[in-house]
Amino acid sequence: QPMTTQTAYASAHAVGLAGQIATTDPTNIDSKTNASATAIAFGTLVDYGTGDNECVPHAATGKPVGIAIIDPTLPALNADTYKRYDSVNILRRGVVWVTVGAAVEEGDPVYYVDATGVWTNVAGGGANIRLGSAVYESAAANAALAKIRVEL
Repeated sequence: QPMTTQTAYASAHAVGLAGQIATTDPTNIDSKTNASATAIAFGTLVDYGTGDNECVPHAATGKPVGIAIIDPTLPALNADTYKRYDSVNILRRGVVWVTVGAAVEEGDPVYYVDATGVWTNVAGGGANIRLGSAVYESAAANAALAKIRVEL
């Protein structure tokens, strides 16, 4: 029997994945244990936990430590998240892909939307948290991927 062959190809690959390091610029990556029963999704904001070397998903009253980045060694069943007690890779400095909740432009300030877990360039009347001096390194439409430069 003849072998099957692929006959359809995508015209372009995806630019990246949420939580993926986007450039070869110098990075600073910490690891902390997810102390929460709530999973931490790749590309989302992470807060310091209550104990040493612990982290938790971001909350409005939390203290941000960085952005959860992809760990390709995690089981597929984790569904692109860090489960409780997983060691979370956290980007403190560098450029990372994130999913945005509004159209953004290169150079815009970076805000995190607690209610949805996505990133934006809008302060939202103070409801969204400004991520220090972070800026967008690329433009993107709503619900697309954009690069942000982090310096925490």
